[in-house]
Order: sequence, then structure tokens, then C-alpha cells
Amino acid sequence: MNKKIRMAVTVLVACFALCDSFGNSFVAESADSVVPAGVYSDLYDDRRSNQAVILDEYGMAAGIGSGVSVDYRGSGSSLNEINGVRIYKRNTSISGVGSIFADISVDYEASGGSGNVSGIFLRKASQADGAGVMVENISAVARAAFGSSYGIFNYTSSLGNVEGVSASSKISASGGNESYGIYNIIKSRIGSLGNLEISADGNSVYGIYVQNESEIGGMSDLKISATAKRDAYGIYFYDSSRIGNLSGVSVSVSGAEAVGISKDDSCSIGELSGVRIYASGAEYAAGIQLGYYSEATTLSFKNSSSVRASSSGGTAYAIDSYSSNSLTLKGDSTVHTLEGVVDSAGELIIDGSFALENSAFGVESGMTVKGGSMLSWEGVLEISGGRAEFEDGAKISVKLDVPELLGEYAIISSDSEIAVALSGLDFEIFNSEGELIDGVSLALRERPGGGEMLVAIPEPAAFAAAFGIFAAFAAAVLRRRKRACRAGALGVLALGALLALAGCAGTEAAARGKSASVSVVCRDGFSGARAEIARAERKLVKGGAEFRNPVSVCCIMARTLLEKRLMEPLGEGAETSIAADLGAGGAFRVRISCGGEVFDFEGTENTPEGGDTPKLEGAVKISRNGKSEIRKFDFVVRRDGIAVGDHWIDAGAGK
Repeated sequence: MNKKIRMAVTVLVACFALCDSFGNSFVAESADSVVPAGVYSDLYDDRRSNQAVILDEYGMAAGIGSGVSVDYRGSGSSLNEINGVRIYKRNTSISGVGSIFADISVDYEASGGSGNVSGIFLRKASQADGAGVMVENISAVARAAFGSSYGIFNYTSSLGNVEGVSASSKISASGGNESYGIYNIIKSRIGSLGNLEISADGNSVYGIYVQNESEIGGMSDLKISATAKRDAYGIYFYDSSRIGNLSGVSVSVSGAEAVGISKDDSCSIGELSGVRIYASGAEYAAGIQLGYYSEATTLSFKNSSSVRASSSGGTAYAIDSYSSNSLTLKGDSTVHTLEGVVDSAGELIIDGSFALENSAFGVESGMTVKGGSMLSWEGVLEISGGRAEFEDGAKISVKLDVPELLGEYAIISSDSEIAVALSGLDFEIFNSEGELIDGVSLALRERPGGGEMLVAIPEPAAFAAAFGIFAAFAAAVLRRRKRACRAGALGVLALGALLALAGCAGTEAAARGKSASVSVVCRDGFSGARAEIARAERKLVKGGAEFRNPVSVCCIMARTLLEKRLMEPLGEGAETSIAADLGAGGAFRVRISCGGEVFDFEGTENTPEGGDTPKLEGAVKISRNGKSEIRKFDFVVRRDGIAVGDHWIDAGAGK
């Protein structure tokens, strides 16, 4: 009888083991636990609001083997987090986690709770040396209006290399309010990413998101895609984060606003080798975007990289830099392609060979094309905002887009000065069929408000005479004449009104006495204050660089004051507006209205004597729910960001 009982117990245990391998869930009991091979399809219900199919609170040295698969589909009303694999224990740091073979699919529909879905979730956990994540498939789907989806959620944790095991290996996140293929935040680290397709789609999406002193060592052989109703980012990193070299990486993004790569706040990125970036935005598109607080940046391109952007209803930027620090586009010996406007608030330096398509330059602080560099384009290249200098040894290659080649044709048009010694400029001119034209000459010509570079194509019989005329200009250096404005400045006290009418009122008058306002409407109801204020700020600052400091600083303060409400959906049709007035002596007023709150800023922007960093100080009145309060502020704007002095000084609450 005892023998029969023992046999029955053995069979029962075997059945339970089989069920645990091909269903249900798994929870580690120690670091020595091993996940049996099989398919796991249920959450481990420990009555918490955050649950997982596989839960590891010890750091399993064996990791998760290749025979383990997670395939969970579910719904509910009380869960905040739903994870395929969860490596975390509250108030504890976990280390020594082994390699993870990831074949994970999680799909959850939340009727209550936040319903955030992650394929792999780590917090305060680290893998052992040499361990990594081998990806077959990671899929996270959040079917909740206010939830978010994450392929990999890496929070204050360290992962080894994350690599695909086959040509079809993929990490994807979709649904919810925000979607992230890889979410790497708060001093987290990923060794490298390789041989993967990473995608995100939904309302606001990020292929790869890196924040707060986090890093990814490098990326190779990746296909990153982001498709959104609102904002789409391929790679988004900020707050002193770092990304290593990119090799063989393609980034494709589309949305109302679309950005291939975006960086800000003292971040760094390595070489871009064989990189293909394409951004398509209905309202705004940028292949590469550098934020207002980016430090001096060099984008180093290798192996025929390309950055392209298109927009059906707004401006398309190949590269869009809000920073007043310098931007250098450096290339190797191959030709790199830029499609769209190249816009930089700081000095722009070209040091390499770049083919321009549907391009123009916006250079508030001027641009320099270094000797040995080459720019090629078709038609007329527009340069606006600042001085354009071509050093000796620079080269231009231009394809004319006119049917009949005879006479003068503008190939560069600028609203400022063009500085070049034509005798030191190498050039080649092609007809519309791509055939090289011999015997052409270049000249510079002033015109109202700027200058032009011209190419002259004479009739063969008249070539010698025509060449003689243009040779007189061959060594000319075109510079905007400023003598009238300088002379006007000497008599500004007596003749201020006349000088203003003459357009020579000087920098202060040009930058002050201006007003601007913008408003944006929440398109689908899910966007939060952070995104909508940033969208309005971008539109206003793009309309006038003189508004940059006061408006951007006030927007930062407004976002700080909103605090936890930043991410709350505003609701469809909700309007966010910014209005700014600039007065004499650096005075400014800025009103920001968002989410039922109104911020009225009033202050001054001045550069202290002997200093080179503007200081903004004043007060803000915050109105919400029929009540108001006033706070004083004191900011110093540095070239590497904002330094806070007496950030907020409470001035007493209003009634």
C-alpha cells in the first residue's frame, strides 16, 4: 500500500512539474533557482499591484535559459505593472544575475490602474560579468489609455550586451499613452545593442530612451522605428547620458512631430558610421535635434551616412540645434547626405564632405566651411542669419537646375555676408544632365540685405571678354556694409527716430520692443503638459531667436511648478499658449497657460558687467483654481545649461 502511495505521489509531483513548465508562472526561491524549460502564461499572483510571469527577487545565477518562453495575455482593473520577467526586490540591490534568453510576449488590457506593461523589468539589479540578454523576441502591448509599454525597462540597473540571436530578432512596444522599445534611466547601463529590430508605436513613442547619467556602450546593426500619433523619437537621451558609437544603424520615425536622434543637457554620442536616419513629421521633423542646453557638439560621420527629414505641414530639418554652443559636422573621406534644413543657434562648422538635398542653412552665429571640406547641392543654396565663410581649400560642387545655360546664375544667396577668397575656392559646375561645364567663373555680388555668389557661363565666342569682367571680382570678399549702422549708432541719442526708420537702430532696438504668441491644441487628449509646453516653446522660439532665453527659462520653471501633473493627459482640444513681450533694458513678460494653470512671469534679462552669462530675475504669479501665489526667481544662463542661484524665493501666497 505504501508503495502505491509513493508511486501516486511521484506521478502527482511529475504532473505539477509538467504544468509549471508549460503554464502558470515561476517565482525564484533563491539565487540558485533554475527556471524549468517551458511556456509560462500566467501572472504570479502575490496580491501586489505589480506582478510578473517570472519573478526573481534573488538574482538567479543561472539566469533564464533558451528553453523558457513567456506568452501572457490578460486583462484586469487593479494592476499597475505587468511584467514578463521582473528582477527586483524592494529595499534590496540584486547582483550576479545570469544571462537571459528572451522569448517574451506580454499583452494586457487594463480597465483600471495604470496598466504599464514591460517585457523585462529590472530595478536596482545587475547582471554578472560576461552575462547579457539574448533576444529572440520581446513584445510588450499595453491596452490602456493611460498606461505605457516597455520592451526593456532598465531602472538603476546594469545589463550586459543585448543582442539578437537571429535575423528576425525584435524588441517592440506598442499601445498605451507612451511606448518605449528600450527604457534606460537613472544611472543605468547597457553594454551594447546589436543585431536587433527595435520598434515602438502608439501615441507618444521612443525607440530608445536614455536619461539621467545612464549609458549604452554602443549600437550596431540595428533597425529602429518609431511610429506615433503625436511625438515620435528614434533615440532620445538627455541629462548627462552617454551613447557610444553607432555602426550600421538605421532610424526611421514618423508622427505629428518626428525626431530621429535627440540629445540635450551635457550628453555625448560617439561616431555615426554607416548610419541612415529618416524623420517624417506632419508638423515638424528633424533627423538630429540638439536641445537648448547641449554643450559644444561634434557630430562625427563615417562611411557615407545620411540624415533626411520631410514634413507635409511644417519645416523639415536634417539637423536642428537650439543650443548657442558650437556645432561641428565632421566627416571622413566619404560623402554624407543631408536632406532638409541645417539650423544652428550656435556657430556651425563644416569639416567634411556633405551632399545637400532640399537644404538650406540657418546660422544665427555664422558658419565656417573648413579647408578641404566639400559641399554639393543643386540650384541655389540659401544661407540666412549670419556670416558664411569659406576657407581656402574648401570646395563646392553645384548642379544647375536651369534649362538654358548662358549668362549669370546665383548658386548661393545669403541675407548676411559671404566671406571667401574666390581664388582659394575649388569648384565644379554641372548642367542639369550632370555633365561638367568648362570655362565657368565665379563672382560675388552685394544685394540689399545680403549677397550672392554667382556663376557665369559665357558664349564660347565671348568667353574671353566675359571672363575678364568676372575676373575683376575673383578675389573679392563680400562683407555686409555696416558703416551706416555704426555711424547711426554714434548719433542715436539725437536721431533715434530717424535711425529707426532707416533700419539702423542697432542690436538692442532690433531685439526689444517685440511681442510674440503661439498656441497649440492637444490633438488626441493623451498628451501631458510637458509635451505641450515644449511644443509651444519650440514654435515660439523658432519664430524669433531673441525670445530664446526668457521663454525657454520660463517654460522650464512652469514645468517645474507643475511637478507631478506634467504627465497627466490634458484632454482632447485642451489649449496650451505662450505669450511673450520684450521691453527696453532687458525687461520681459511671459504668460504660459496650460492645464487650467496660468503662469505670469515678469522680470529682466541682463549680463552683469564684466560677465558673459545672462542673468534672469523677477517674479512669477501662479494662478490655479481661483487662487494665486507669487514666487521670485533668479537664474543664470550658462553656455552649458542653466545654473540655479536662489532658484525659488517664496514671496508669500496670494489670495
